[in-house]
Amino acid sequence: MDPKAYRVFQNDNVIGLPGFWTNGTEIQFPIDDGLAPGVYNFTIQLTDDTDQSTFYSIIMTVKSKPAIPGYDTFAILGIFSVMTISIIVVMKRKKK
Repeated sequence: MDPKAYRVFQNDNVIGLPGFWTNGTEIQFPIDDGLAPGVYNFTIQLTDDTDQSTFYSIIMTVKSKPAIPGYDTFAILGIFSVMTISIIVVMKRKKK
């Protein structure tokens, strides 16, 4: 089985366009850095060439703007980077 496509959801709504990917490549998806304070569920759906899917989710809490400008963007990028690395590790383990 080889990876084929992915979709990203925010609170169960598809955001952006579906993407295509190959094994071993990093998936990067921009997240709006202007999110209002609140709790958000981001989920990525991965589909392989046999149309089997798996889902990975993270819950992110956005707090009111901090005193240090630019912190919001840094936090969001950090969380999404950890999610991306986790997906790659899981997919490599599945392949073994």
